[in-house]
Amino acid sequence: MEKKNGSKAEKRKIAKNLLNMGIPIEKIMEATGLSKEEIEEIE
Repeated sequence: MEKKNGSKAEKRKIAKNLLNMGIPIEKIMEATGLSKEEIEEIE
C-alpha cells in the first residue's frame, strides 16, 4: 500500500503532461484517478 503524497504529486505531474498534449480532462481523469477540480487547478 504505497498511497503517499508522492503518489499524488506524480499523478499531478502526469496530468500536467497530458494537458500539455491536448488530452481532454475526462481522459486524464480516467488515466490518473484525479478529480476534475484537481486537474483544473493544474491548468
